[in-house]
Amino acid sequence: MKKLRLLSLMVLLLTLVLAGCDSDSGGDSGSGGADTWSNITSLAQANGTWRGSYSETNTIRNWYTYYSDDYWDPEMQQIFGNMNVKMDIDVTYIINASQEVVSGTERITFTFSGGNINDVWPLIREELADSGMTVNNSNHSISSMEPFGPEPISIYDLYGMQINQSGNRVRMPTEVVGLDGNGYIIMTKQ
Repeated sequence: MKKLRLLSLMVLLLTLVLAGCDSDSGGDSGSGGADTWSNITSLAQANGTWRGSYSETNTIRNWYTYYSDDYWDPEMQQIFGNMNVKMDIDVTYIINASQEVVSGTERITFTFSGGNINDVWPLIREELADSGMTVNNSNHSISSMEPFGPEPISIYDLYGMQINQSGNRVRMPTEVVGLDGNGYIIMTKQ
């Protein structure tokens, strides 16, 4: 039963890695300082290379209940304890407005800490052995770097994104890309 619960958690995390990051994301979370933001209204506004990162830390219980339809039961609490998960996303997007394509790279890292990590880590490592993800035993993390594109892009793919008055930063509410709605993902033009 414990292995089944761990497997369902790993499937959830892999779903976030393989599906959750395909949206336009990246950038430091925050308010963006003194920038004045307006909606992106043409693909030409987003033309160029954009880089950013996002980081979020939460308990594994909060992650599981937010991203899964399954119920967190006392047995899961016993298995994982008060374990934390830190998610770091680093992205580079290259948008070619004239050809209406986007390409780039997305790297996502999950770092586990606290709770019963020393007991659970061998099971996590075993489940991910053939996943193609990089496993780091020294800090209990898993990561994946995925290049993508070129693939078609249109103004509709940029729904929810805003650009600052200088045209050198874009932001997107975290909830638009399926993350907990606690701020913005900011990307800077290179």
